[in-house]
Amino acid sequence: MKMSCLEPPSCCVIAETEDGALGYRMAVLLDEIGRPGSLSEASKAEKIDLDHARELVCEMNESFRAPLVEFGESCPNSEGARLTRLGEDTSNWYWQIFGTVWSSILEERCNHY
Repeated sequence: MKMSCLEPPSCCVIAETEDGALGYRMAVLLDEIGRPGSLSEASKAEKIDLDHARELVCEMNESFRAPLVEFGESCPNSEGARLTRLGEDTSNWYWQIFGTVWSSILEERCNHY
């Protein structure tokens, strides 16, 4: 797929679980945090401001029954972020349910642009 086609969808789908709610941006951020283990690297990969990434992580951690992301220190810093077991499970669940939908949307965009 062309990289220019990979811009986030303008629509917003929020998936609610018994634990909390998760949207596209949050799911992508979780996925990216799981790769390098760094909030700053994840925000760069997702092309969002680091402060906004911190806000999203705090929002996710507060809305679920347990935190999805842990940090080496008590406050969210840019390094040392890692997914908790619930974070991994939630990210996997989201992509199993919605991964093909988002892939189809992005592929369709690439075909038209």
